[in-house]
Amino acid sequence: MNALPLLFFALILPLVAGKKDLVGGWEDQDPNDPQIKSFASQGLQLKGKSPNGLKIISARSQVVSGIKYDIKFTYDEGGNETHEIVLWSQPWDKEEPLKVSSFK
Repeated sequence: MNALPLLFFALILPLVAGKKDLVGGWEDQDPNDPQIKSFASQGLQLKGKSPNGLKIISARSQVVSGIKYDIKFTYDEGGNETHEIVLWSQPWDKEEPLKVSSFK
């Protein structure tokens, strides 16, 4: 039996498993980034909600066909509850550059 492939995987697996950022995986974003707040505000408006009192708690992004944003936040109209909106940004789509995937 050839042990070379087994040895290769035994040496490579710890390197891959220890990699923090996976290509195509979610990446944390700065909740104070004005662009994140702008996307959340636009997303609320697309859902017919007022973004008054919007406070971003956390945000992350994922590169897909565009960029997907998962943003957790509070806002005046939502009471004291934490809400989550998932947005899909495709700036080249002139008709609908920002889409709401989900809103909770």
